[in-house]
Amino acid sequence: MFVSTAQVGGCPWEQCIELGHWKGTSLDNNCLLPTETVRRKKALALMPMPTRYAANARIVRVARIITNQVHRLGVYLRLPHSDWTTQWHLTPQYNRVTEGS
Repeated sequence: MFVSTAQVGGCPWEQCIELGHWKGTSLDNNCLLPTETVRRKKALALMPMPTRYAANARIVRVARIITNQVHRLGVYLRLPHSDWTTQWHLTPQYNRVTEGS
């Protein structure tokens, strides 16, 4: 759910991959196309050293990303929905200033 929310919100794909890694979603290796696997490896290789090697820094990063997705989903769910059809275009979009990169 968080990966979908991040994608709809326009979050960087590195964050989507990070969420997928921790949540055990469809971004595991069984579902990735070869080009996606290469992109994933490159994204992980480009992450800053503390993110790559310090477990605490990585957990803090993921907690921040998940917090942003919970907020984004909460805003979406509080919007008035007359028939509860999916209206993902109403999802708040990614803001680099407030959410970081």
